[in-house]
Amino acid sequence: MTFKTISDVTPLSIRRFREEKGVTQTQFWAAVHVTKFKGCRIESGVTALTDTLRLVILETWGEKDDSVAKARKLVAEAMALLSPGAEGKASGN
Repeated sequence: MTFKTISDVTPLSIRRFREEKGVTQTQFWAAVHVTKFKGCRIESGVTALTDTLRLVILETWGEKDDSVAKARKLVAEAMALLSPGAEGKASGN
């Protein structure tokens, strides 16, 4: 079981993933900055799993694709260049 897309991240798939990988709730949820208590509630369906948290889980625990990582790096670099005051940084001044 792996997370390849955001739609792969569901309460049931999280539990299955943890069990298959031998990861405790504390380890899994701490990696995405969520308490074990809240993570337990998400896995049981009591608390909603938001799209933002799905994305964080995918980024943290999902399959790593080199091309995706490179694209994200390029986007981050472009955003840095577009940030206010970036003109001097971009040209090396």
